[in-house]
Amino acid sequence: MDSSTITSFRILTAYTAFMVVVCTAMTLLFIIFALSSGDNFVSPISVMLVVFPCALVGIFACEIPLILDGLIMGNMAVVYQTSVPQSFCLNTTMMLYLQYSWLRGKYVVERIRPGSFKFLQVLVLASSFIIYIHFLGELSLAILDSFFNSNGTIQDTIDTIDNINDGVFAIAGIASLTFDVMMLTAFIKFVRNSTRIDAGHAIDTHFLLVAKYGSCACIAASSSLALFFVGAVLTTTAASADPGMEGSPADRQNSDLLRFVTEACWVGAYTCLAAVYTALALMKVRITRLETTRVPLIIGQPVDDRASVRPSKFIDKK
Repeated sequence: MDSSTITSFRILTAYTAFMVVVCTAMTLLFIIFALSSGDNFVSPISVMLVVFPCALVGIFACEIPLILDGLIMGNMAVVYQTSVPQSFCLNTTMMLYLQYSWLRGKYVVERIRPGSFKFLQVLVLASSFIIYIHFLGELSLAILDSFFNSNGTIQDTIDTIDNINDGVFAIAGIASLTFDVMMLTAFIKFVRNSTRIDAGHAIDTHFLLVAKYGSCACIAASSSLALFFVGAVLTTTAASADPGMEGSPADRQNSDLLRFVTEACWVGAYTCLAAVYTALALMKVRITRLETTRVPLIIGQPVDDRASVRPSKFIDKK
């Protein structure tokens, strides 16, 4: 491996370690905010926003040995064993994103796209189930490779399960992308409608905050899925194009560069998930401040009438 590629791997490792620190800091900051704001710390939303960055810490921490493994020319045992906790953390973040986005955004969908409400509700539940099937697949691969494949006797079986598990992850990704697109269109339509209201059509500003930050989260989640797809394609390409130790120096250099780009795509996808969390956490912070500062809740309604307006059912304190 040439020096420039080694340097690139080291920079990527340092960045990934930096993201571990960042996600840890985000966890602590949200806990401090929740405690200082007097919010219900054990509500579903608060719990989700604490678990989410903890899972991100696990994702980035597990990625470090995978990057180092790519730097020292690969060990599939390390890949399988590290993929289990990373897969659990990754699937947890995906599930929490879907559940949180739906919990906050379902009332916007109910107003803007009532015909899609039931479909999205079922899609969120089905996606959460499929996501953890992928984790069980990763766990099965690690167990089979560690305890039953010492001489490569069941490698064909492992490869088959790996392909099936990739298909399960693809299905979960398609479901998540469908959710992103439908929620994003609903959010955008809501924000556009809010710019054309008059005094006779009131819009709760809580919904407006959900629509704006929810749109950012959907875009970041879709970007993450796109990078996951590119990373998966490059992983397959890198495996088939690996020249081994007998290849020419140029071929080995190209293979090393391809492996670096692949790892960079995975890290980029995880960074987008961190951006998703940032949008969701900021949504929570803005809504909490809106409530505690008693900012007028309604846009497009006469000021004298605002004091009598009760907060919408959107405000979930359970």
